[in-house]
Amino acid sequence: MMHGPLEFYLTAISYFLFGPSDFSARIPPAVFSIATIWMAWYWRRYLGKAGALIAGFLMVISPYMLFYGRYARNEVYGSFSGVVMLYVMLRYLETGYKRYIYLVTAALILHFVDKSTAFIYSAQALLFLASYFIIRITRRPWANIGVYRAFIISLSAAVLLIAATLGTAAISKGAGTITGSETVLPANPAGTTSPLTQTASPLSPTTIPVVAAIAALAAAVYFLIRGYGWDRIRSERSFDLLILIGTLIIPTLTPFPLRLLNWTIPTTAPEVAALTTTDALRLGAFLIPAFIISIIVGQWWDSKTWWKTALLFWSV
Repeated sequence: MMHGPLEFYLTAISYFLFGPSDFSARIPPAVFSIATIWMAWYWRRYLGKAGALIAGFLMVISPYMLFYGRYARNEVYGSFSGVVMLYVMLRYLETGYKRYIYLVTAALILHFVDKSTAFIYSAQALLFLASYFIIRITRRPWANIGVYRAFIISLSAAVLLIAATLGTAAISKGAGTITGSETVLPANPAGTTSPLTQTASPLSPTTIPVVAAIAALAAAVYFLIRGYGWDRIRSERSFDLLILIGTLIIPTLTPFPLRLLNWTIPTTAPEVAALTTTDALRLGAFLIPAFIISIIVGQWWDSKTWWKTALLFWSV
């Protein structure tokens, strides 16, 4: 199962309370779909009362909501947590109240327990926050225009290299696919592979652009700190949310470096059971440092708040 346990627990509770039936299986998604539409009323601060009512009405008649709101699947839980997370993010950007930090954490917890679209929504949230952060700092005066230009150049290079990485990954993904008119080498099963046949690389094709993108991004961070200053950076509320969400999900990104090195990534129970000591050590070589980095950065950001959010996130 590629989704989290939330749906199964909620369905089990519904079965326990109301008995096993199609009706009781549909109670949890129905409740969460109603809660999602109810959340539209809170958006009147940004949409206005008429806009919030229209948004709620459109959600009521939405084929997506009508289908998944009455069907025992994960989508409606992701919809609710996504709407909540975006709302409390905007409220924190507007007010800076600490309670919204904990509500963002709660929305992340709910989404990762459901896990249907948790990684996608988290990536979108980080992309939005990073864009908002960059727009704000580039609109404010910098003491040194040369450092500002170096930051823009480094950041642009990082974005282009990330785009190149995604393009390389998309191209290489279908590189091993053969058509009906082709054969897998050697054509003669009794023959040997041609010496001209390209051997498999121990590294992923995306390794080089990823390393280059990380280097360019590190340079951009250096110029940002040098030209904009730590105090001004930490005063940005979008920076708070970037650190919060980023540090909470860093350990879950361990498969990416494993994929770049073409190391084993277990995705099924038999694959986990078949892990060798070497595979476990390789996994730990990235997972343990990821947790250490997360803890160090989080405690540096806000030692009074971060450990509470991390404890909530990882305990659930």
